[in-house]
Amino acid sequence: QSTWELTETKQENQTLISYFKKFLELYNEDGYFKFRDIHSDSVSSIDFSPDEKYLATSSLDTTVNILDIKNKNVYHRFTGHRRFALKVKFSPDNKFLATASFDGSIYILDVAAKEVYHHFNIQCGEITKLDFSPQGETLIANCNSLNVVVLDIVHKRFVRILLHHQGGPMINLMFSPNGKYFLAQTYALVIVFDAATKEIYHDFTNEFDYFSDYQQLVYSAAFSPNGDYIAATQKGGAEGSLKILNVATKNVSHVFDKVYPQNTYAQIAFSPNGRYLAFTTNETGEAGVVGVVRVYDVIDNVLYQSFQVSNRGQVRSVRFSPDGKYIAVGCTDSSVKILDVTKGLIIKEFTDVHQETVNDVRFSQSGFYMASGSSDFTVNLYVVPEFTMTNL
Repeated sequence: QSTWELTETKQENQTLISYFKKFLELYNEDGYFKFRDIHSDSVSSIDFSPDEKYLATSSLDTTVNILDIKNKNVYHRFTGHRRFALKVKFSPDNKFLATASFDGSIYILDVAAKEVYHHFNIQCGEITKLDFSPQGETLIANCNSLNVVVLDIVHKRFVRILLHHQGGPMINLMFSPNGKYFLAQTYALVIVFDAATKEIYHDFTNEFDYFSDYQQLVYSAAFSPNGDYIAATQKGGAEGSLKILNVATKNVSHVFDKVYPQNTYAQIAFSPNGRYLAFTTNETGEAGVVGVVRVYDVIDNVLYQSFQVSNRGQVRSVRFSPDGKYIAVGCTDSSVKILDVTKGLIIKEFTDVHQETVNDVRFSQSGFYMASGSSDFTVNLYVVPEFTMTNL
């Protein structure tokens, strides 16, 4: 073997050894570890650091925790918010953690120093949405539900507040993965901003028929992984539609009609390769609410899979794994489900790991870990290979 081949083999072996060391650190017969007594009220959001060292949690008890994944303990506890802590988000370089609250403030925490880097005292109502630019230099947040504030993290200052008073609370606010745009979506608005100029790039609102009596609502919107498209769901008429918007041409490229019942809430998530789009519906069954996840192939424009994930509750959160093979689902019936996208099967059901609604589920960047946060005040950390390797 050549030197290059021997080096490559050695690196592969080291990677494999490291993989199983990580696996054994958290492994138990159930494949998860429960963080107890870290909050005294509902867990509102969770987020992994990109380097997978930490898991951040926010809670209605006003506190934020940074959990050490390796040592399975609280690395740092932040108590600076005066009201509900609603959102946490790590910067792409792992350096900062942004926290948002009902008190109208945003704190930027220096993770290594365990101290506040800067406090943005916006004071314009509850802040529920946060997203860093891919470079980590800019942070966007909602302000007073309907407005967008752009923050310069490097220079610790406001860049601009963009005002848009229409259509209820902010549902989604996010940068495109390529960093060129950011999206603001309410029940009545779907607006794309130019990230460089902070000006409106295009207003897609006219593509959605909104009426003030809430007969038609835009429920959810998300960028595709390459940033070229936006998927959005809308309730209207007897059944709802799913629209694919082309960012470059500024028009609708495809519409999936009658994809979910009228009286339901739909969340959406793109697969990492951009081919599949998962969205949730909460439908009426014989025993009450039935939670459903449907997966559409947006290249061939067909329904690819459909999963009934709960017979007695709604779907609260849906996420693709980084390799696109699996979907994690959190439900109001306190369960967490893992779906195999290709096989169309529910491969793992965690039915007793939480006692109340699962508000958020997340995969780590490599897909080795998964976490769930619940209204039962607890957070679970799962070792993904424990329940996916048995499905090979």
